[in-house]
Amino acid sequence: MIARSPLRTTAAIPDDAFDAIRRELVLDGCKWDPQVGDVDTLARYALVIDRRAWKELSCTVEALSAELQAIEDELVNRPDLHAMLGAPHALRRLFRRRSPQTPSAVRSLRFDFHWTGERFALSEVNSDVPGGYSEASSLSSLMLRHFQGVASTGDPGARWADSITSRIAPGPPVALLVAPGFIEDVQIVSYFRRALAARGVHAVIGHAGHIRANPESVHFKSNEYDGGVAAVVRFYQAEWLARLDDFDSLAGLFVGGATPVTNPGAAALTESKRLPLLWDRIRASTSTFRAAMPETRDVQDAPWLRAADEWVIKGAYSNTGDEVVFPDRLPRRARFALAIRIAAQPKRWVAQRRFQTAPVATPFGEARPCIGVYTIDGRVAGTYVRIATSEIVDGGAIDAACFVEAA
Repeated sequence: MIARSPLRTTAAIPDDAFDAIRRELVLDGCKWDPQVGDVDTLARYALVIDRRAWKELSCTVEALSAELQAIEDELVNRPDLHAMLGAPHALRRLFRRRSPQTPSAVRSLRFDFHWTGERFALSEVNSDVPGGYSEASSLSSLMLRHFQGVASTGDPGARWADSITSRIAPGPPVALLVAPGFIEDVQIVSYFRRALAARGVHAVIGHAGHIRANPESVHFKSNEYDGGVAAVVRFYQAEWLARLDDFDSLAGLFVGGATPVTNPGAAALTESKRLPLLWDRIRASTSTFRAAMPETRDVQDAPWLRAADEWVIKGAYSNTGDEVVFPDRLPRRARFALAIRIAAQPKRWVAQRRFQTAPVATPFGEARPCIGVYTIDGRVAGTYVRIATSEIVDGGAIDAACFVEAA
């Protein structure tokens, strides 16, 4: 039996009002790509979730956050399991040292859900470097002014900034570490810098070459600043850092360091899409994860070639759908090539039981939303919604504001 959908969309905002929102996002919200070519990257309407469903989803997410914290606490002391996660060799070597984990400045997570017509299914947790803050906070705030009968789901950007500000020593700046060449990531750390500046905290932006993470402190050196920092925001995927030739100089960002870092080093382990393969091997409770996530198998144990329409193949450390494959949509030769890649590096992949995301009616036709629910230090902080016209929510999806029905 199909349950009544807890989701609906609003009417589209008139062009002149939406143009004003877009300008403000570009100038004040660090959203510099509201249009790519001739395609808008922002929805002119908002997604609205039923209040009861939002309350239930929030409870689920906070339970998931608590479970994930316990899982991380166990995994940092279980290096025997790290290879099974597909974690890069450099990271596994680092955690084998059994050094204390570097303290966390703030813990942020984003859990991505899809309405299937019967329930909200959790596709993954963005544990290491969750993004979308500008859209989740600024876009929703600007859109909310144009609707009645709805309320905000939260302001994750503000909650993030308040949390880190409350934990750092006054004086030195916060270092915002980002991979060069990725405009989407530079947007987010620029948004973070503005949020911190509004709270009287100076921040500097740099890449891995600007950082030396010693056990006692972190030194940042660039044309902008040369000195110690109060904390590091590592908006730079751990698996990317692990590929750098000088990764050893960054070890203090993960283990053995004194300067707080966000997100913590253990996030590099729970970011793996292969994490569910460990449920029966760890002591920490996983009951909420088991109930929320579809079946997940080692790709070599899933009959994805024989039942191609029942499984989706994911890279263990895929980002924004870049290594999410629906086997039944591949030509025969491409499917065979994928099988060879998997056989060569099986721990780079995982198979997840496929589910269908139920479409919602929008002012511009049917679409499929992915609702990312943030937690900041274990508490629900807001939502980041991406709308796709296909089943894969990838870089082509557009961002949308999300509200909850007013009480």
